[in-house]
Amino acid sequence: DNSDAFAAPAAAYAASLLDSFLAGRPAPRVLDAACGSGLYGLTLAARCPAARVTMLDGAQVIPGVKRRAKDRGLGKRISYVAGDLFRAELGGPYDVILASQVLHHFSPTSCESALRRFARALVPGGRLLVHEFVASEDGVSNTHAAMFAAVMLAWTREGRTYSFREFTRMFTHTGFVAPVLHAPPHLNSQFLVGERKPARRARKK
Repeated sequence: DNSDAFAAPAAAYAASLLDSFLAGRPAPRVLDAACGSGLYGLTLAARCPAARVTMLDGAQVIPGVKRRAKDRGLGKRISYVAGDLFRAELGGPYDVILASQVLHHFSPTSCESALRRFARALVPGGRLLVHEFVASEDGVSNTHAAMFAAVMLAWTREGRTYSFREFTRMFTHTGFVAPVLHAPPHLNSQFLVGERKPARRARKK
């Protein structure tokens, strides 16, 4: 698949960001949200043999992901949820949620709605990895993000690129600590890794 080959370096980098976190967990559970081809979840599953990965996307997408999982010898460690990102039962709790090139389709309000769902589906201390073109604060310095913003304006009703400051606000409003930004020089896109805040302890009366 040509699109998979094009995206493979980003998928490998995303998985590498989670290596140390997953290494400390005996049987980590992972959700690849709006998984598309499934490349990100499958790459992580291949890299972390103990991981069990759930793929979430529309019913028309799932058969293709199943074929790719089988072709890679990963079928027994992958499960599937067919449904809408905002309405489907996400399952869990998960140790990691992947959201690659998902949030740019939506308004800030919709993004925060998705992030709240992710937070509820994660274990306390679990990780959310968001892969996007992260806009510069001036809107133009990151030329790849700026060009992608123009595409989103033309192709979606409410989609756009977001800056790191905007992503930080979304994360911290929805149950996460401030994310860490990773901008590898060999890739045009960026990665944010956020941690779900610990559960609040009940106050003693």
